Amino acid sequence: MSDLVDLLLGSTTRRLTISILLAVIITTAITFILLKFKKGRKTIEERLFDISRARDCSEYDLFMEAAGMWNIPEAQVQEDFKRYLLGSEIPHYIRSYLRAEEKKDELNGLFRMWPGGI
Repeated sequence: MSDLVDLLLGSTTRRLTISILLAVIITTAITFILLKFKKGRKTIEERLFDISRARDCSEYDLFMEAAGMWNIPEAQVQEDFKRYLLGSEIPHYIRSYLRAEEKKDELNGLFRMWPGGI
């Protein structure tokens, strides 16, 4: 035990070396965790594509469906869809729609895990 105390409370150089080593270990661990989290997360464009393929419809159809929930005029939807195609701009109503769809998928996943209900 006294060796550990001597190591931790020893010279300034030793404490600095230990501090740097701990900082490198912590930084590496945080980077690894963040990369692992990001790797499993799909982009909005990928989620939009996945939903359209699962429903056998176009991404434009999803824009129209989402816009209907927000009472967005068709002309605005067409303009938003053009901006999406040209620059991957995602309007607020699509983001909201995708969040709602994710919640439905999570609930459906729970119901599949427990067919008798939760």
